[in-house]
Amino acid sequence: PIATGAIGTLTTNIVGTGLALQPSIDAKVLGLTDDEAKAWQDKTNAEWRLHAESVQIDIARRLDFYGLQALGLRSALENGDAWAFLIDKASDGHPYSLALQLVEADRICNPTGTPDTDTLIAGVKLDADGMPVSVQVANRHPRGLRIRGGAIEWKEHDIRNARGQRVVLQLADLKRIGQVRGVPLLAPVIEPLKQLERYTEAELQAAVIAGTFAVFVRM
Repeated sequence: PIATGAIGTLTTNIVGTGLALQPSIDAKVLGLTDDEAKAWQDKTNAEWRLHAESVQIDIARRLDFYGLQALGLRSALENGDAWAFLIDKASDGHPYSLALQLVEADRICNPTGTPDTDTLIAGVKLDADGMPVSVQVANRHPRGLRIRGGAIEWKEHDIRNARGQRVVLQLADLKRIGQVRGVPLLAPVIEPLKQLERYTEAELQAAVIAGTFAVFVRM
């Protein structure tokens, strides 16, 4: 309960209702009048809301942009990092095709559990300068149990497309130079939390046992 409450509180306080767009352009630099700048900002904000407040922005068509923010942060806090893929997926009746696909951290891993190398660390391929260039993504959770579905397959995804635009985003709070993957929020305190859980369970069990004792007064 303590761990769940901590992650839930952080998610609520950080994301809240979600990051919202507030367009504010420099009309003077762009050679626009104040009225033209305001009209552009209003139009841009309306188009943004049309896409962000629709489930069409989610490749699974389940959450809007604000729900994806909360889910991505929660996953990053629990697993150390989370990954977002920018996918082009058209939908009938919707003017935009950009969709986000959140991928759990466990699915980014080395194929078949091979050891890390100088250029492949925990599913992330690096160039000579240590810059991530691609990731290995399993088609399902590596330790998941399924009766059907066949063997797990990995697919390599480039972090940037042919035009140099980033299409794979890593949500992580990196704390060390050269660190490739994030560290779960509760990793440093997981042992004290477990000890606290055992102590609480022992106290509750003792209280239950004590409550079962009956006292007889013999005259």
